[in-house]
Order: sequence, then structure tokens, then C-alpha cells
Amino acid sequence: MAEDTQPTNGVNTPAETPAPATGPDPSTLQDQLRAVTKQRSALSSRVQELEGVAAEAEKLRQQLAESQNLYSQDLHLLESHGITSARARKAIRREYTDEIGSSDKPPAFNEFVSGLKEDSFYGRLFAPAASETAQAPAPPVTAQSQPKAPPANPNAGVHQDRDPSRPLELNTFKTIKSRSERLELARRHGLIK
Repeated sequence: MAEDTQPTNGVNTPAETPAPATGPDPSTLQDQLRAVTKQRSALSSRVQELEGVAAEAEKLRQQLAESQNLYSQDLHLLESHGITSARARKAIRREYTDEIGSSDKPPAFNEFVSGLKEDSFYGRLFAPAASETAQAPAPPVTAQSQPKAPPANPNAGVHQDRDPSRPLELNTFKTIKSRSERLELARRHGLIK
């Protein structure tokens, strides 16, 4: 008995025996497993959503890069070469795109545009005479260069009768608001004399 008790200040107390080692409660493990599974499915759906957002962001980045490229090309054509026509700029950009697609090492846009100056078709866009005439002020208007008024219309006020062989339509007759016009229309169709 002396071994079972330990003296503490002269009082004997029974010795503590450790509890038998049993595992955690199975219902607690199942609850934890359900919670982890639920979190995993929520995170999986969130990852899929973020992948869609990332794809959309990449698409927008590409559109931005294309827009910036288009802007820089237009700005170069406007400022450096004075090409103000939107159709001309579009045609030059289209030619450059074709050149990029057909060559292994495409030239820079500036070099390509400089090469177009010698082209017989596109060269006229860069002609100095074209830019000078666009910038030159218009000649002053003199009395000799003022256009004359067009001649009076010889057919003005001439009224053409309706074909009397066609019957008079009631809707046409109702749309005429003036009584005198209605009477004139009836006379032309021989309804009154």
C-alpha cells in the first residue's frame, strides 16, 4: 500500500493512473473530413473562376497592346509623314500586316513606311506637292470666281394631272386637307363638272 500512495505533507493520496489510450472520436473525424471536403470544393470553384478571369485579363492585355500599336502607327504616319487620310493610314497598316505575315524577319514600321515612299502606288501619299497643297491657304475669292445663281427651274409650279384611267383611292382623297384640292382631284377624275 505504500507503493500506491504518495505522501504529500503527511496525507496519503492515491496515485494517478494514466487513462487507456483510445483514438479520437470517429464522429469528430467524419465532421472534420466533411469540413475539409467542403472547403476543397469551394476553393476548386474559386480557382476555376479565377482561371476564367485570368483568361479574360490576358485577352484584354492583347487588345490593349493592339490598340497601342495601332495608335503609335497612326501617330507616326500623321506626325512624321503628314498622312491625314484614315483610309490611307489603314491601307498602309494593312500592307505592313501582310509584310509581317510573309517575311521571316519583318522590318520595323518606320523602316517599312520609309520604303513605301518609293512605291508607285503609295508614293503619291508622301508627295511633297500633296502636303504643300493641303497646307497652302485657299486663294481669295474675287468677283470673277463667284459662282452664278442657277437658272430658274422652267418646270417649277407645273402640275401634272393624275392618270384618269386609275381609280381614285379613298385614302388619297382623305389625306388631302384642302377643300379646293379635293374638288380639283374630283374634277380631274370626272366625278364632278
